[in-house]
Amino acid sequence: ERGKGTFVKQMPGMMEDPLGLEFMKDKAALARDLLQIRLQLEPWCASLAAENATQEQIIRLWEQWEVLNSTAGPGLPEDEERMAGYIEEDMRLHTLIGELSGNMVVPRLLPIICSGVELHTRMSKGRRDANTIAMDTHLEVVKCISTHQKESAGNAMYNHLIQNMESIEQYLAKK
Repeated sequence: ERGKGTFVKQMPGMMEDPLGLEFMKDKAALARDLLQIRLQLEPWCASLAAENATQEQIIRLWEQWEVLNSTAGPGLPEDEERMAGYIEEDMRLHTLIGELSGNMVVPRLLPIICSGVELHTRMSKGRRDANTIAMDTHLEVVKCISTHQKESAGNAMYNHLIQNMESIEQYLAKK
């Protein structure tokens, strides 16, 4: 954006879409494929976060969960502005868990593969219970990390992502 001033990136060296995901035509299949990668990575991240998170980081995690929770609730699927806020805060929660893992690569990788959050959330619009299930499973992940339950944190994240996968599979079956 030439002539618009100086822009400072939140993460220097990071490109918006280094994998070219925006050019992939089948968004439903893309959401499924991204979720398959997330299923391999994020439970491990949650386990590491439970092992490594400091008390200050756990406070930040709870604060982010509260922000996410405040964007959720009845009417979410119909309210485009709230939906956009929910998606953004959901991605922030997942990225924060990656940061808490202590692995320096994960916080740079998760925003890329979590771009599927938007696709999944929009595909789940027809499922009234999808938002409630997501909030319940997010809460379980946060609780397990907060209490340093390494194995339970990984399992809770896995269960959260499996719920997402089920929504995607239901959407694809209707297509």
